[in-house]
Amino acid sequence: MEENNNLAKKGFVIGIVLIIVGFIIHFVNENKLSNNYQITKGKIIESSSGYRGGIGFYYEFFLGKQKIKNSTGYPTLRNIKNQDYYLYPKNYINKTFPVAYEVGNPENNKMLIFEDEFKEFKIDYPDSMVDYLQKWDVK
Repeated sequence: MEENNNLAKKGFVIGIVLIIVGFIIHFVNENKLSNNYQITKGKIIESSSGYRGGIGFYYEFFLGKQKIKNSTGYPTLRNIKNQDYYLYPKNYINKTFPVAYEVGNPENNKMLIFEDEFKEFKIDYPDSMVDYLQKWDVK
């Protein structure tokens, strides 16, 4: 019984350490991206929505002949217009948005859709994109 408790404690500690390491890696990559980036255009190729809320977009962009794919999620995003919540994100497929990528490491990238994402890179939010904010309840 005591041996099982020790194993459980060790497993818990290992799990916490892995979570902390994951957060550190995430924030280091985010910092590298925001300090050494270029902007290109990316295209949304797929979307998803959860039954409890949240939207995910899968996108791709090209650097020369290299195709790079990534995804971005908005767990608290909710549609507030008179649209079917599950179908509306599909309207974004094949739409293009700016993508910031780290120079020398384009796998570290982020698609910019909402105003706060543009502010992270000290870029003015384009007037042409205001329409996107009006369609969603961004929290």
